[in-house]
Amino acid sequence: MKKSLFAIGLLLCVSMFGQIGQQISFLDLTRDRASVTMHRMEVENQSYSYGPVEGVDQALKINWTQTRFGRFEVFFSRQVRMPFFSKATFKVDVFIPENSSLLTFNLRLIDRENEIFQFRVEKQGLKAGWQTLDFHVDTAYEKYLTWGGKNNKKLDA
Repeated sequence: MKKSLFAIGLLLCVSMFGQIGQQISFLDLTRDRASVTMHRMEVENQSYSYGPVEGVDQALKINWTQTRFGRFEVFFSRQVRMPFFSKATFKVDVFIPENSSLLTFNLRLIDRENEIFQFRVEKQGLKAGWQTLDFHVDTAYEKYLTWGGKNNKKLDA
């Protein structure tokens, strides 16, 4: 049984607080068809495509078999350089179908020292339909889930 999570505008808008409310659009999947890599796509019977989703002309559609694998990982091939920030809010618009067993939605950022930071929205923060997920990031905070790179637990923006 295949279920789908439809994602749109990943890294669409970042509000940089050190920049007096400046908003920067990094990736808009309603216009762009960004090159995507899915981790273990064939092994886990996952796929993606671009097309219309619930009132939106174009979105990135991600299909995965939830009964076999409880997660999927999507990477964008294009590296996105961000300006320096001390605090930012990353906004991700997603569509989640009714009766989805999705437990979390995670955003990962890689800093200039190649350390990976993971930010999470738990199931209770997810609902069916279109929604905007906000990921608040503060470079002074040192308790994020991280691995790799310098592993100093500091987001070196």
